[in-house]
Amino acid sequence: MAEELMKGSVFIAIKDFILKNHRAEGYARYLQSFSPEDQILLDKKLIGVSRIPARVFAQSGELCTRLFGSGNTEYFQIVMAYVADQNINSFMKVFLRMGSPSFVMKNVPVIWKHYFYSEGTISVPSVTEKSGTVIVKGGNAYGEALCHGIIGWGTFAINFSGGKNLRVTHPECVHHGAQQDRFEFSWDL
Repeated sequence: MAEELMKGSVFIAIKDFILKNHRAEGYARYLQSFSPEDQILLDKKLIGVSRIPARVFAQSGELCTRLFGSGNTEYFQIVMAYVADQNINSFMKVFLRMGSPSFVMKNVPVIWKHYFYSEGTISVPSVTEKSGTVIVKGGNAYGEALCHGIIGWGTFAINFSGGKNLRVTHPECVHHGAQQDRFEFSWDL
């Protein structure tokens, strides 16, 4: 079985976020927490079209939470909202602005494969004008960082497309014994 991968552009944006918010010293602490091989991968060989192992993303989420978020997992959601802003190109942002939060929810499966994850599946079994459900199966290799990444990306995309007062729950999580991840998003217009 092939190793699960993630686009290098995600890590470029994470690095940019850390440098902006925690300066070079913070990025050095983050980078030093990785193996020597992963340090080279992240600091010397990283380009937007690179493919980085999922385990590095999982570790990145843990490190950002521990080093910069004082253990608060919502911190990595903020990081991933920034990643979304950096990774969604101008052309796609026009469609997000012209669309609606429900349009964004309906297109989550396209975003999944195009922007990030090489493994797992995502589906959107229900979407209304003010809510949507997202189901993820098979993304275990990305760790809990996947869960916070989906919430961060969803927060950015729904807010960008006009949703207000976003509420997100994560009632099922594979990292807490469930068979799948389920996310419930709701918003005001």
